[in-house]
Amino acid sequence: MRVETDLAEGAEIVGELLAERGPLTTSALLQAMRKVPQLRGWDHTQLLAALEASGVPDWPQPLPGGRWADLWSTMAGRVVTHRLTAWEVDTGLVPLLPDLSALVVAEQRYLYTTGDPFLMGAVEDFGVDLPSHLRPDDVVVALPDDLDGAGPGDRVGFQMTEAGIVLTKVARVKRVPDGVVQALVTMVDQHPQGVMMGPAACGLCADFPDLFARPQRPYGEIVAEADVLEHRGFLLPAGTDLDVWEATFIAGRIVAEYDVSASAASMVLVLAGLAEVWAADAHHGSQGTLLNPEGMLNPEGMLAPADRLAAVLATDDALLCFTGPNVGDAVRGVLAAGDPSDPSLFGVLGEVVATIRELYTQAGTDPQGFAVLLWLEALAAEHMRDVDEAERLLLAARTLAPSWGTVLAELARWESDRGNLATAKDLVRRAGAWAAPRLVEVLDNVSALAVRDLGRNRPCWCGSRRKYKVCHLGKEELSLPDRAVWLHAKAVLHAWTHHRDLLDDLLADMGLPGYDDLTAELLHMLAEDVTLVQGGVFAEFLAARGHLLPEDERELARAWTGRAHGVWEVVATRPGVMTMRQLATGEQRQVDVPGQDGPEVGAVAYCRVLPVGDDRWRILGGLRPVADDEREEFLELAAGDPSPNDLAEALAPEMVLEPPGQGEPGVHAVLTASSKARRVLDREWMSMPIEPVGQVWYDENDTLVFFIDEALHVHASSDEALDTALVHLLTLPGAALVDRGPAPGGPGA
Repeated sequence: MRVETDLAEGAEIVGELLAERGPLTTSALLQAMRKVPQLRGWDHTQLLAALEASGVPDWPQPLPGGRWADLWSTMAGRVVTHRLTAWEVDTGLVPLLPDLSALVVAEQRYLYTTGDPFLMGAVEDFGVDLPSHLRPDDVVVALPDDLDGAGPGDRVGFQMTEAGIVLTKVARVKRVPDGVVQALVTMVDQHPQGVMMGPAACGLCADFPDLFARPQRPYGEIVAEADVLEHRGFLLPAGTDLDVWEATFIAGRIVAEYDVSASAASMVLVLAGLAEVWAADAHHGSQGTLLNPEGMLNPEGMLAPADRLAAVLATDDALLCFTGPNVGDAVRGVLAAGDPSDPSLFGVLGEVVATIRELYTQAGTDPQGFAVLLWLEALAAEHMRDVDEAERLLLAARTLAPSWGTVLAELARWESDRGNLATAKDLVRRAGAWAAPRLVEVLDNVSALAVRDLGRNRPCWCGSRRKYKVCHLGKEELSLPDRAVWLHAKAVLHAWTHHRDLLDDLLADMGLPGYDDLTAELLHMLAEDVTLVQGGVFAEFLAARGHLLPEDERELARAWTGRAHGVWEVVATRPGVMTMRQLATGEQRQVDVPGQDGPEVGAVAYCRVLPVGDDRWRILGGLRPVADDEREEFLELAAGDPSPNDLAEALAPEMVLEPPGQGEPGVHAVLTASSKARRVLDREWMSMPIEPVGQVWYDENDTLVFFIDEALHVHASSDEALDTALVHLLTLPGAALVDRGPAPGGPGA
C-alpha cells in the first residue's frame, strides 16, 4: 500500500512516467503503472486519488480534460507573455491572473536565472500601494531586478527551464495555434463547476504542443476571446449564475477551513443570507421584506435562504446539519466576518432567529429544529456579550435535544468557567470528545492536577479511610495556584472561540519551519498569550465571563491585567523554583518550575511572570528565549506598544542558515545527481535562497544542500548530521557519493 508514508516517492515515480509518456487517461496511466517495478505492492488507484487530493502544484495532476500529466514536463520550455504596466515596473510585481496563470506550477521551486528568488504571494504582503484593479488578496509574482531593458508598455516573456525562470523582453509574438480558443470553450463547458485558469492553460498545452512553444499572445487575451466567464481565478461557462456559483465556492471554503460537513457549510451561508436581508431591511425601519403586514413570514422577502432553513428545521436532519466539533466556529467565523468586536451579520442573527422562532412557536415545528434555533440565538447572544442569556437559551435547547453534543459542549464551557470540573467533564463525556477537543484537553490537564497520582483504590488523601474512587475522585478542591493554570486556559479557550482568525495570523507570523517540539510549543503558547494581552482578549474575557469565575480566581485575574510581558533573567535556581529578575525594572520573583528542571542561571527570556496565589509566581503563556545579542532589541520591544502581529513577527526566532564556508567549518560531501533531484528536494526539504550559491535546501539539523554547476554539495555540522542527510540524499535520482571530508576552511581541508 505505502501511499500514506511514501506519497512523495510515488509522485516522483508517476511524474517520471508521465514525463516520458506524455499525458495519459486514468485507465492508460493505471495500466502503465502496473509495469513499473518501483510501484509493485502499491495501491495504484489510491495513489492517484491521494495525488489529486494533495493539491501540490508540481505533483502529477489530472488535467481538466480528464488526462493525467506531469505539469512540469508539460510546461517545460513554454513561454507565457505579459505586457508590463507602469505600476508593475515601479513595484516589481505582476498579477498572476490571467496571463501568468501557468506559472503557478513554479511556486516555491525556482529562482530566476538571474539568481533572484521567484516569489508569489498576496499583493498586500508586499507592502505596496494597491492599484484600483487589484484586491488585497490577489496573487502577484515578483519580478527580477533585471528586466532585460523592458519598461512600461513592453511585452515580456517568462520561460520555465531546468535552470530557472528566464525573463526576456519580447519584440514580436506569434499567432496562437488554430482551434485553441474553441478548445478552451469546450473544456469549460464540460466543467460547469469551473476550471482553474492555471490547470486550464496546462490542459491546452497538453492538447496543443505548439501553444506557447514560442512567444505568443498573452493567455489573458485568449481567455477574453473565448465565450467564457472569468471569476476568482476560475473559468466558467457563459451564462453561469455567479451568485449561485459564489455561494457554492464559499461553502467549499467553509468546509475546507472549518472541517465541517457540506450541509453545515450550506446552512451557515443560509444564516448569513438571512442576516443580510434583515440587516438591509429591518434595521432600516421596516420589516416589509421579512414579514408581511399580518406579521407572518413573507416567502418572497425571505427568498431561498428562509425556505431552505425552514425545510431543514422541519426534518430529522436538523441536528445533523449543525453537529460537529467546528460547526459553532464556522457560524461564528462567517457571520462575525473575522471581527468579533464588530457585530456585523452576527449582531442581527439573534434578532432574525428570535423572530423566526416566535413565528414557529405560533405555527409549531419539530423540537429538534426548535433546538437549533435556540442554539443559534445563544451563539448570537454570547457574541453580543450577553453570556447569561446565552446560557438560558442553551439550557432551553438541551431540554428539547438532551443528547445533542453541540449544545452539551457549549454548556461545558460555562461549567468549566465556574470551576465545576466534574460537571464539565460529564457534559463533554456525554457530548463526545470530538465535540470540544480543546476543552477536553483543558479539563484533562486540570484532572491530572487534581488526582495527584493517587491510585483509585488507595485510601483517599482526605483521611476519610474510604477509597479514593468513592470519596474525592473528581471532587477535589484544587488550590488557587493549581487553578491559575486552569484560569489562563479558560481565557485562551475564549480566544479560540471568538478570535480564531487573530490567533491563526499570529501563529502564522511565528510559524517558521525548523523548530524543535519544545520551542514550537512555547511559541504556540506565547502566541495565545499575545492574543490575550496585546490583542485585548483577556480584558474582554473578564468583562464578558468574569462573573462566572470563582471569587478568588476573579481577583487573581484582575491582578493579571496589570502584568505585561518583559525580559527576565534567571539569577538563581533550586529544585522546582528559580529566581528571576526583570531587566528593565529590577523586579525579582521566586518562580515555580513545576515538574521540570529550570533553565540555567543567566538564561534570559521574553515572557509574563504572573502571581498564582499563596505568594507564588509562575510563567503562564509560553516564553521566547533571548540571546545575548538580542537583549537590547527585546528590552525596546517590551517598553513599546507593538500591535499583536508586529510583536509576533518580532518574537519569531530567525532561522540562521549560513552559506558554506561561513560559521563553523563542519564536514562536507559532494554527490552527483540528475536535474530531477531538485524536484524531490523541493518536496521533502525546506529551502531558501542564500547568496552566493542561490537555492539552498536544509533539514532539521541545519544541514545545507545546494548545487554548484551540476554537482550536489552537502554541508553539515558533524559527521552524524551528514550521515543522516546522506541516507536520504543517496536515494535522489542519479545520486552517487563522489567525495567526503572536512568542509572548506575546516581542519585538514
